[in-house]
Amino acid sequence: MVCWPQTRPPPLHAVHTPPRRQAGLASDQPSPALVRQAD
Repeated sequence: MVCWPQTRPPPLHAVHTPPRRQAGLASDQPSPALVRQAD
């Protein structure tokens, strides 16, 4: 549902989940992983 381009900042829900967001960023690309975990 939420597909944020790499050029744009992460959605608000990402800010509400700092640990998961960091894990996604550390992995490689925050977009797919972040959307999955945020779901």
